Amino acid sequence: MQSLKELIEKKHLKERIIFNGKIQNSLLPKYFHEANVFVQPSLYEPFGITALEAISTGTPIVASRTGGLVELVQDKKNGFLCEPNNSNDLAKKVLLAKKVFTKNSTHSKIINKFEITKVIKRLNAFYAGIKGGNA
Repeated sequence: MQSLKELIEKKHLKERIIFNGKIQNSLLPKYFHEANVFVQPSLYEPFGITALEAISTGTPIVASRTGGLVELVQDKKNGFLCEPNNSNDLAKKVLLAKKVFTKNSTHSKIINKFEITKVIKRLNAFYAGIKGGNA
């Protein structure tokens, strides 16, 4: 972390990049709303709850094309997918997202898919199908 902070200072980016450390869950929506772009450059991400939280606030997303992020980020609709472990692609997509998307232009219907009551119904149907198949 220290070498990253030193690089930021060397490149005169200190005014543009903030390291907040751990943030209380209750404050996350505020931070998502204030962000220009949410970036999740994961090498592996089974689901991506933070990406879903960002989507729910209308914040454009740039995320790696991996795991559950592929299902959440609709490329060119609510953000951009970049190739994992490719910093050039990541940087290009972050800059593009800042140009292409405006705040709340990315609020997505994908959120409805993950509404808790709908998820519970799908899980119940799934388990009922398993139970019915084994009986």
